[in-house]
Amino acid sequence: MFSFLFAASLAYLVQNAIIFDTIGTYLMFFLVIGFVDYRFSSLKSELSETRTESSDRAGKLTSVVSAISAIIFLLPIYFLNWQILRSSYYYYWGLNYLKNGLVQAADLSWQEALQIKSPYLDDVRKDFASFNQEVLKMALQAPQELLFSFLEIRHKQAIEELKKIISHQPNNYFYYVFLADFYNNFYNFGGEAYIQEALKNIDKAIELSPKRQQIYYVLARTRLLQKDTNGAFQAFDQAVVLAPEAGDPHFAYGILAYQVKDIKKGREEIAKAKALGRDVQSAAEALTLGSLVGDLENDYPRAIELFKTAIHLAHGEHQATFERSGRLKLALAYYFNGQKDLARETFSELGQEIDFSQLTIYPDLKPVLDELGIK
Repeated sequence: MFSFLFAASLAYLVQNAIIFDTIGTYLMFFLVIGFVDYRFSSLKSELSETRTESSDRAGKLTSVVSAISAIIFLLPIYFLNWQILRSSYYYYWGLNYLKNGLVQAADLSWQEALQIKSPYLDDVRKDFASFNQEVLKMALQAPQELLFSFLEIRHKQAIEELKKIISHQPNNYFYYVFLADFYNNFYNFGGEAYIQEALKNIDKAIELSPKRQQIYYVLARTRLLQKDTNGAFQAFDQAVVLAPEAGDPHFAYGILAYQVKDIKKGREEIAKAKALGRDVQSAAEALTLGSLVGDLENDYPRAIELFKTAIHLAHGEHQATFERSGRLKLALAYYFNGQKDLARETFSELGQEIDFSQLTIYPDLKPVLDELGIK
């Protein structure tokens, strides 16, 4: 029985390091403990009549040993569970506060989570870096000096946390790529030094796993930050070579080509992606591609189609933002396509929800609104 209890406790401790506890795991574990107690009590009753004084002493010793063993095994299990629970608590509030725009409160929760030694600490570190990237998006969408000051400090901490993950998992290519992309995202904070750090991590990722498309996507971004368009194209060429029948590399390549104003290449790659079954898959992609084909090719019918798709695909926490952006771009596309009645109707509906004068593009938008009679 003691061996059985030992094995059950050890198995429970091991599984708990891999998955979170649920009521099912608790029930099974304590059912086993109950069964062991029942069997031990039965054996004790059966032997009670023949037990000698020496066996009584042995029985007491066994009970003491069992109690000590239970404490030894159950205490680590308890504290491990408690640490995981505490970490999960702060992790949850870090995400929840960020979702509601409470950056400082979210940061306090992340700092608490990072101090807890749980089996999932490396995951917390990675997600803390992602938290910094989300705050960066917020800062860029609605520039706030306070957020940039916050990121000036915190993004450096995130880099150190990512380096800790790499020190624990030096043969996992993913974290080198993740860190390289993090350097790309925070290029404006570190300049050329961050570019060089990104390239070092990309080289290591390629050394560990040279056939991963993701590495070459990140490399392309790094080359663009260096204003090395040819280098970026070469990186995407490599990604395409790794999976020529996959649509994703062609789609990403096409967006990149448009962004660097290589319209012919952009059109070709987007067409290849579509032929392989890869069309726009999100509101953000539809808005981006619609803006590019409208601005660079003046293909307003195609832009109109894409903006309608963006409105249709808008969902989730950013649904309202994507819908408004899509409708604004759609109204402009109608206008430039000569469909001024539809443009007027769309602008009028949108004007009931937003104040056009507060938009950053208002100086360029005002002549259009005046012509259409939109106040």
